[in-house]
Amino acid sequence: MPLWIVVTAVMLVPALMAAAFLLGRHLHRRQGFGNDLSPVTRQHIDLFQGGQLSEAAVEAAKSRLGELLERGEMDAVEASLRPGTHYVIQVRALAEIGTDEAGRILWPMVFVTSTVNKACLTCCGVRSWGAIIRSVISLRPKRCAS
Repeated sequence: MPLWIVVTAVMLVPALMAAAFLLGRHLHRRQGFGNDLSPVTRQHIDLFQGGQLSEAAVEAAKSRLGELLERGEMDAVEASLRPGTHYVIQVRALAEIGTDEAGRILWPMVFVTSTVNKACLTCCGVRSWGAIIRSVISLRPKRCAS
């Protein structure tokens, strides 16, 4: 067997083995990528890509939250706003209710909270920050004259 074939084989075999190892590792990582995302992150990605919230879920939340607000149970409404996939549905429902009480609950979320929470609010089906801000400003809580 000629020497150049042996030298070429000795050089190519480790390179091909390394390439196969790296390719296998890359493909293995890509299979698990979707599983690493939380349900909330997947929901946000879906909404940012044009997905819609369930209108039935929004209507059910509006009904439940509206009843609590009518009874003056603002603490119960605020307590129900917990992280999870239902959060955007509840915020959207409060925005659609549009009462002063709903505005008092939404106000700190829009103007005082973190960027992550603001991104979540943007996902609520209102495509422009201006629309969110205009709707909440109209519901801005009145300052106490003390």
